[in-house]
Amino acid sequence: MVAPGCSVAVRGVDRRGRKRPGFTLVEAIATIAVLALVMTVASRIVFAAMDGYVDSVAGSRLASEMSAAMEVVASQFRDVPDTSDNPGEPEFTLVTLAAAQWGASGSIEVQDGALKVSVEGDAAGERVLLSGVTELRLQPLGGDGTPLALPLSGVSARQVRRMEIMLTAERAGLSRTIRTQVFIRSAMNQAP
Repeated sequence: MVAPGCSVAVRGVDRRGRKRPGFTLVEAIATIAVLALVMTVASRIVFAAMDGYVDSVAGSRLASEMSAAMEVVASQFRDVPDTSDNPGEPEFTLVTLAAAQWGASGSIEVQDGALKVSVEGDAAGERVLLSGVTELRLQPLGGDGTPLALPLSGVSARQVRRMEIMLTAERAGLSRTIRTQVFIRSAMNQAP
């Protein structure tokens, strides 16, 4: 029994029999579970966006480095000198699917995943333009734009008038390919 003047409050009910505002333990646990589920989904979205951003930055950096390397390669092909005995014929000594040589020491090739260039007359020798290269594909073209059969060496390499270049590189799981076509300046200076 309850002593006179004392009141007993049942959980969730006040002295007058009305329900008190608040949460029960079951409601609190259900709310926490729903919030945990929402936070899990939201965190996956945020992490996916962050991964996308990191991939985008890596891809942009790779494309920028490839573009700079391709500009150097194109410049080297553009400036291949002509032969001293036949002006207007580029001084290529060897052209394969993945390498080219000209003059006494000029060359472009891929070795151990690195795109390397040797500039004729450069005392520094060979320079690495780009790492992570998976493919360098060269396609020499004749005066009428038809592809020349590879490999070319000696006098047959002097028929090159243009060069199609394809460069593929991979870094951090991303692969990019760029292409260009270069006219050989010395071949454009042919006497009529």
